[in-house]
Amino acid sequence: IWINVNNDVSVENAVSLKQLGVKVDEKELITAIVSEFEANMSKMDDSSYVISEWKKLDCTLGNKVRMVTLNEEVIGVAKDVNSDCSLIVDGKVIVEGDLFFV
Repeated sequence: IWINVNNDVSVENAVSLKQLGVKVDEKELITAIVSEFEANMSKMDDSSYVISEWKKLDCTLGNKVRMVTLNEEVIGVAKDVNSDCSLIVDGKVIVEGDLFFV
């Protein structure tokens, strides 16, 4: 995790809080990040929680994708993530592979 607070950034699609004119108390920021991290770490043993949160933030589900695995290529709509975190593409369970948006 990288949060740029005090430096000017010249990387495309990146910005620092300083460049935005936001004044940040670094101790407060770190305290807030650690508190949020600790609150969520206690939930990590609950795989249904992890998958539920994953699905809320996932930009793949509902989109047409091409999955390339060691043994096959699957093109279809990413429908779901199952309980073992495999991606479901048009009914096909994909455990590993490279994902491309089509």
